[in-house]
Amino acid sequence: MHFVRIVETLNEPLLTLMKKYLLWICTAAALLAAGASCSDDSEVDSVGRVGIQQESLTADGAGEDLTLNVTSNAYWRINFTDPETGESIRWVTASETSGMGNTAVTLKVARNRSTSARSTYVNVITESESSAVSVLLSQSAGTIGGGDGYDFPISQTFAIDAALALDNAFIEGAVCYFDDGMILRRTGSPTVMEFSTKTHTNPTTNWYFQRGVVIGEWETGDALQLEIPVKEELSGDLRYSYGSRRDGTQGAGHAWVFEWSADGESWTKFDGTCSGGVSDAVWKTIDFTIPADKKIPAGGKLWIRHRCTDGSKASTSASNQTVAYQSAFCITKAQAEPTTVPAMDNDKVVFSTGFDDVINAKAAYIDIPLDFMSSWNDGAYALPREQSGIVNVVSCWSRPGFLQVGRGDEALITRYTQGAYTIKLASRFEAMRISKCDLKLTFLASAMIDAYGKPTDPGVVVKADAESGATVEGGTLEGVADNEFKSFTVYVRNAKPETEITITSADMASSTDDVRFFLDDIVLEVEGEPQRPSADDPVKSDISAVRAMKGAEAVTISDNYYIQGRVVAVDNVPAGCFAVQDADAGIFVELADHGLAVGDQVEVVVKDARLAADADGLLVVTPTAADKVTKTAAASEVPAARAVSVAELTAGTYEAMLVTLPESQVIDADLSKTLSGNVTLELEDKSTYTMKTYASASFASTAVPQKRGVVKGLAGASFLLPTSAADLAAMTGTRFGEAVYAITPIDGHIRLLGEPKNYTYANVTYADKVLTYANGNTITKIGGGTAASCALNAYTSGTKLSDYMYDARYYIGGWGGDNWQDNGLVFKMKATSRLVGNLRFGFSLFGAANSDLPKNWKVVWSADNVNWNEGAQILSFKTDVITAPESLETTFELPGSANAGGYKLAIFNIPDNKAVAEGSYLYVKVCQADNVSLSGNPVDPAKQVIFINGFFLTTHEKRAYHTSNLPSGTNVLLAEGFDDAFWGPDYFIPSWQYFVSHKIAYAMPEKWEKTGSVFELPGYIRLGNNGTDADSSVTTPALEALGDTPSDITVSFKAATLLVGAKGYTPDNLTIGVSASIGTVGSENYFPASLTGATVSPVDAATADKMDAEYIRWYDCSVKVSGATKDTKIIFSCTGRHFFDDIVITKD
Repeated sequence: MHFVRIVETLNEPLLTLMKKYLLWICTAAALLAAGASCSDDSEVDSVGRVGIQQESLTADGAGEDLTLNVTSNAYWRINFTDPETGESIRWVTASETSGMGNTAVTLKVARNRSTSARSTYVNVITESESSAVSVLLSQSAGTIGGGDGYDFPISQTFAIDAALALDNAFIEGAVCYFDDGMILRRTGSPTVMEFSTKTHTNPTTNWYFQRGVVIGEWETGDALQLEIPVKEELSGDLRYSYGSRRDGTQGAGHAWVFEWSADGESWTKFDGTCSGGVSDAVWKTIDFTIPADKKIPAGGKLWIRHRCTDGSKASTSASNQTVAYQSAFCITKAQAEPTTVPAMDNDKVVFSTGFDDVINAKAAYIDIPLDFMSSWNDGAYALPREQSGIVNVVSCWSRPGFLQVGRGDEALITRYTQGAYTIKLASRFEAMRISKCDLKLTFLASAMIDAYGKPTDPGVVVKADAESGATVEGGTLEGVADNEFKSFTVYVRNAKPETEITITSADMASSTDDVRFFLDDIVLEVEGEPQRPSADDPVKSDISAVRAMKGAEAVTISDNYYIQGRVVAVDNVPAGCFAVQDADAGIFVELADHGLAVGDQVEVVVKDARLAADADGLLVVTPTAADKVTKTAAASEVPAARAVSVAELTAGTYEAMLVTLPESQVIDADLSKTLSGNVTLELEDKSTYTMKTYASASFASTAVPQKRGVVKGLAGASFLLPTSAADLAAMTGTRFGEAVYAITPIDGHIRLLGEPKNYTYANVTYADKVLTYANGNTITKIGGGTAASCALNAYTSGTKLSDYMYDARYYIGGWGGDNWQDNGLVFKMKATSRLVGNLRFGFSLFGAANSDLPKNWKVVWSADNVNWNEGAQILSFKTDVITAPESLETTFELPGSANAGGYKLAIFNIPDNKAVAEGSYLYVKVCQADNVSLSGNPVDPAKQVIFINGFFLTTHEKRAYHTSNLPSGTNVLLAEGFDDAFWGPDYFIPSWQYFVSHKIAYAMPEKWEKTGSVFELPGYIRLGNNGTDADSSVTTPALEALGDTPSDITVSFKAATLLVGAKGYTPDNLTIGVSASIGTVGSENYFPASLTGATVSPVDAATADKMDAEYIRWYDCSVKVSGATKDTKIIFSCTGRHFFDDIVITKD
């Protein structure tokens, strides 16, 4: 045998190590010269020797297994060292790291994830270190890419190994080479790309699914570029989706342009607009088209790049000027393929849907591997109109062409919910004339692998309701696959019209149990021969169909029909009548002594009934006998009143239906009347309508309302019929044209000072169930139990200190018990002006979801803390944008968090005879409406509700605050004060954190336009949905009075920027802008230099006072525009959240 020499060329760091090895080799050589020889004898020689038969080893860059032949007469061990540093390397492993005697060792050489060759010494040493030998193992450069291109749809993720290191790609400099062939490259100025498993702070632990590459140092013209080899020919309408952080591409004001190329040289701009994901803004999507004449050939490459147009705005984070490209990306068709399911008919198919109503949903496909991106949905699923009354959904979410049932979000574990999809048979069985039958239900279902690589295992089940007697065969699904739709068939036996079939998951074992699953292609068919009603039985008809039978004279209905609906009025209706309404129409039914109550469900057989208009033009149907009218269900909620215009009322469009009219008032000439007879009402624009009250009505002798407000009632042929005095109860506002009396707002926000996790109260103290403000106002827990003390800085519990200044919380226990009616939270407020009229009380209250806290709550008020007035209406602010409410409830359900409805307005009226004098006190009590808990268990006095931030009291009327006094004249081209804006808390009270969750979309004045988020507040508007929103703007109408000759104009307005209490006093971005569609805008400088926009922490009283004064106020702003014409429109925009009012444009 022979021994290989150690490589003679050694660098300096290895000299010490190699000297030792050389000594061992010299010793071995001397022994050989003396006649020593290797032996295969099992006994070890007295002097250990070791050798390697190979002189060198070479490995392919793709990685391979090599054989190392060790020869020895002793025990030995193997290690691997870097030739330059002498440090151990890990890219080679041995099948045996130690042994004895002659052995063939397998060396596993890992893939070289770099574009450079590399090498290592393979060192074999005897256990006694008497002999050592080394051989150089060299590996060629790593291969870039792999396979023959990406299949369509195209997708790529960032895989990791057990050590959380990038496992399916390698990074060199600013380039990431994926094993499957894609190259992700930052082009332009020099920088470094880094892999991170924490591109976001949620969740706070086990965040490694938030992984991707992070790139900093952006300059204008730099780009993030994808080079993608494709297996198939590629063209048509496509959708590019990806995950990113801090690039702002979900908003219109971002600094990026998206382009594609077939050669990496010639680029075409995407024709779509990038938008953020509904369920999580990390997901972005943008559509683009590759024309057929520019198609990417099979085996070719598609390039996509995000090109930066402004390096200073590349990152939206002030503290972290990097951009993360994370989780996954995919390229799919611009919309999902429609599915083919049989249409519903009146013979075989009871129900069917392929969810083609959401084929354009911007969300993840479940059968494309996307890691965390697989959790991306397009928001709550909205039922198609044609399925109303047939389907009910609970926690169902839109996906492209299919449905997600249940919610899950690995980043926010509070978002896990169980979902359900329920099919109601009543209306379909009536249309199909089926009284009972068996049904076959087929559908596609899939589970998923979550972001941690764990199967969700939802336990999909099909259930029938417990009351109808129907049963389900095969209802527990077996074999539901992960990320793959499979077909399932379930049978429902003995289904009846009242049967409801629900597809859902197993119950959640805990609040973080992930039971999401996915549905598609649902078909419910009749199995076998159904039982049908007798031919003599009447057939259900819509009320609208019966109304359509009306003739010029009275008619007798010959068809064997019946109508079904809710009784909506029994008072102030034609003699001997009641009004019945279904979803789309209403009618008066004549039946003396009917004994029905509002809310009763009735069926009326109309065969041979008389149908005719009465003397007032009201359509009345008169059944042939009393037994043709049947009460089929006890009193329940009546249909919601429909908001109608005066024109719709006078046209008789909604006759015999509950309606509401806009704010109205009795005309001056009729103010001395009672309700009996005809009374004329008018709107602010002086349009009028008639309100009729029959002399037989129980409230006919009541005096007409003296003030203005929303009016409810039953629509007549051309007039309004109030159904009770309560329909006019909202007419408590100031009459049109009269100055609105506005109370001086009462500010009860809790003020914190200090710094994160170390805040102190500045304006309240707590003792013995009472929170006392410095101005003497109090919040007192009354009733049984013991209230917990105020838990300062608590965020999720009373012991977890918060980073945020808005987390001043008061934890209150002592609810439920035998005397639960005595429990409440009483707010005592000293009147700083006379308190009278319509008021709004802002407060917040929430508690743990599904807990043993009281479920239902109400608000009452008192002028003496003894006699309490009911009827306050509640509006709950949620994070979802909503339109102005048409009606409100007098109770509310305790929400599970502040932003899920915790912030509320309680609206009530203090009449003149109960007005609270200045200096006296008003008491408002938030209390239990009943003793039912959220969980269904008995209410637990130890459980605590949470009061957060504070309260306020203001007048609840339009033009109460921020009423504009705008100029007029020939040079005034436009003047808008937004005085019709009304809802929401007033930022300038200040209302502190309340405004953040208030998001009631503002309906723009005629010819005005808006983009993004524009919300209404009392007398002004807010632009911006969050602190980084750059996508919101309002645009004026064209300045038609200017004519064609270019002119100079002045644009004036009031503006304010938002100040929030985050980790200190934190203003939003100070950027607001004015632009012109035609013309040149002059120098813009709207806020004074004293407004730096910087966060301040810690905050002391002086600092808080100073910043409040600087930020919670209006600034008068103006800018010149030259070259404006009659076609010029002025656009107001901003970054962050800003307030605007009193926009005036004048000709210079």
